[in-house]
Amino acid sequence: MNTKALKNKIFEITQSMPLHEREAQELAFKLFIDYACAGTLLAWVTKNNPDPSDVHIDDGFQCEFPDGANGEALIEAIGIYRELVSENKPFTDVISNLSEEIILTGRKGKNRGKGLGQFYTPQSISDVLTQLALPDDSEIMSWNSPKIVGDICCGAGTLILSFLANVNRVDSEKLNLVGLVLNDIDELACKSTVLQILASLSVFDLQLNGLQMFKADAIKEYSQEGTLYFGFITPESSVKDDEAVGCACEPSLTDSSSERSKKAVTS
Repeated sequence: MNTKALKNKIFEITQSMPLHEREAQELAFKLFIDYACAGTLLAWVTKNNPDPSDVHIDDGFQCEFPDGANGEALIEAIGIYRELVSENKPFTDVISNLSEEIILTGRKGKNRGKGLGQFYTPQSISDVLTQLALPDDSEIMSWNSPKIVGDICCGAGTLILSFLANVNRVDSEKLNLVGLVLNDIDELACKSTVLQILASLSVFDLQLNGLQMFKADAIKEYSQEGTLYFGFITPESSVKDDEAVGCACEPSLTDSSSERSKKAVTS
């Protein structure tokens, strides 16, 4: 997959602003993620028309466009992204490599990801881990009840996207049984993951059982209130602990992470 045209168009967003090159590129990428995520979220809500009680959207999804930025380039970049999503298989990871190249490359130690020491999992490794650690084809085919899958440090979503792509390959209808419980401490990563998942759901007309995206320190803030960043859940969702895959929690759409199960659920 060639993301060069997308990266170049993203850089045009802030090209005329009086900023150092790296600062301009990082701001351009953030603006792209902000507006691509907000637009994709709006499209998903419009298409699915969920009950307001089944959806939670944090105020962090509001966007601010700075003076001097190129709005036309932003619109074109979002268009190129949507083309990449539609031209590739569902749940193809478009964003992780861009995040590495634009935000993380050249940063060392605590300077990676604003002091978070971020290192995204390469797509090839994500695919191998999916094959080794998660259900095989026959097990996926046998699913007849909802499953919860979790990733507490999801980055831009590469591991969970690989899992969803595998389930979709086996039987796209089984995605209707999958509920996701995801977390990352970085807001940009949270938005990137939500963007990538909702983009594939919208473009390929697919459905999940639910999604909860938390923005929190997975160790220090696991049970603190106000960490749910985005979420939707189907009214009939009801999952028992022994029906879960990976580290997960009880499906309850709330802005209080204190209602999440304190016990890790593993297959």
